[in-house]
Amino acid sequence: MIKAKVKNTIRKENDTKRQRARGMSVVEAVVAVSIFGVVATIAMNAYLYANNASERAANSSKAWWLAEEGIEASRSIRDQSFSMLTPGTHGLSQSGNKWSYNGTADYTDGYMRTIALTSLDADHVQATSSVSWNTQGATSTVSLAEQFTNWRKSIGTEVAYTSIATSSATLTKGNAELTGLSFSTTGDIATTTITAFRVSWSGGSGGKITLKNIYSPNTTTVFGPGAVDSGATTTLSKSIVLSGAATQSFQILFSGNIKGYTITIAPIFDDGSSESVSLSE
Repeated sequence: MIKAKVKNTIRKENDTKRQRARGMSVVEAVVAVSIFGVVATIAMNAYLYANNASERAANSSKAWWLAEEGIEASRSIRDQSFSMLTPGTHGLSQSGNKWSYNGTADYTDGYMRTIALTSLDADHVQATSSVSWNTQGATSTVSLAEQFTNWRKSIGTEVAYTSIATSSATLTKGNAELTGLSFSTTGDIATTTITAFRVSWSGGSGGKITLKNIYSPNTTTVFGPGAVDSGATTTLSKSIVLSGAATQSFQILFSGNIKGYTITIAPIFDDGSSESVSLSE
């Protein structure tokens, strides 16, 4: 009887252990599944975040590039003609190597670009290049701004910074050589270069006269010997170059007596500008 009770007790204890073991296995499985779910969720979120961050960075980089291109295109348009920078909001188009404003916006791969031009004064315009795009339902925008100057007017031409002095002009060598002439530059530009002359004379009675030589400075030949008629353009064999603020003399030798003539001298600069002075000897 006692043995039977012991066996039953042992059996019950074993059953209880097995039940506990089964219960522990279920709990462990639930815990393991939960941990795996958490880890997987974290990993997925990290992947999605990294992927979104990479996409945002790529989108932003493309937008900044388009905004910078908008500024460079506006600079190119300014260089074509400052008058093309008309106030308002514009899009861009390109034909060949030339940019122009077209419409109120332009579109590239889902990006919208606008160029807003604001007149600051007669010679200054501010350009703001803005690029917008949509990512996951949200709109982002980047902008760059730059001020453009009417540099052609601001810098001017070489002739604007050069003057010709004739107050000391004198005829020598049988009234055939005109001396005492000089150029003066203000120094507002680095160099001034004269590449040609156009000299004309009228009113005298000395017969046919031609221009033979031009010297600058002193006896340094920059043209000649030759036989150039009145009013013709004379291209110098050696350009006259003045650096900074400078004064340099020049002389003109004619083929005969030039006394009594009205002489007009027009140096031509390498930027195409020209200035003329007249004197009578």
